[in-house]
Amino acid sequence: MEKEYDLIFSLGGSCAAACQLVQRGLRFCSLPLDYTFFRYDGKPLRKLAESFDNDFKYFLLKENLRELKGDERGAEHDGKMQYIDTYTGYRWINHFEQPIENEGSYEKVKEKIDRRINRLKDLLAKSTKVLAICTNASTLEKDCFDVLTQVLTKKYPQLQIEYIYIHYECEKYITKTDGNLTTIEVPNAENFYDFARTNYYWRFLDDLKLSGCCIEKREVQQAENTPPCIYTATAIVRFKFCILCFIFAFCSLPLPLFKSRRNWAFTKILNYKETYKNYFFNC
Repeated sequence: MEKEYDLIFSLGGSCAAACQLVQRGLRFCSLPLDYTFFRYDGKPLRKLAESFDNDFKYFLLKENLRELKGDERGAEHDGKMQYIDTYTGYRWINHFEQPIENEGSYEKVKEKIDRRINRLKDLLAKSTKVLAICTNASTLEKDCFDVLTQVLTKKYPQLQIEYIYIHYECEKYITKTDGNLTTIEVPNAENFYDFARTNYYWRFLDDLKLSGCCIEKREVQQAENTPPCIYTATAIVRFKFCILCFIFAFCSLPLPLFKSRRNWAFTKILNYKETYKNYFFNC
């Protein structure tokens, strides 16, 4: 049975949730936590609740950013400058092209994330039923999500929020529900296959759909400011992106012969997505 939500979005932890939502047509705009990482504990979720409460006053401040080095870095984004926000615990590993000391580097990213924060707040205000997805290899206690729920329902009284937590590196595959939190325990570590639509553990997304109330408003607003030629260019770019995703999914078959091609396709997808980000509402 399909479950319907006004909004489905990622709470971060890894890129997997945002990528899977894109592939299933469940992500219609970019939001602040789409491609953020965190590790080890529930601090980021508690700090996210705190950020909603104080209107993101201390979120992604320049003085709180520390560069990640050595084993701290994400290998998939080795060409980027990578930072951790020491206030929230969120890791920003694929947003900064240059060091934050360079003129305009920090300001460019901060402006983009602030724009996405305002977009998320606007969507939450318009929504009633919402699903937030989080991925991590650490055990996150339910109280992390409860604190976030308390803050969000206080700010948005109409909100009915549910969570799905993909917990990697567990003993076996199992799904557990506790109130508004569903935890899907996965036995393997996160890997390239988590970015392929054919991934078994993400099949629950096929039973979800969007109500359309938020999508329609965004599309109308976007159409008013979009030249006709952009629609053709967008269609071409997305078609090519789908071809790359198909190659990646095909090369994700468990055969040694495909390993090098799989890594190549994944790198191509990331580069292509970054180059043509404006065509994916990545603003």
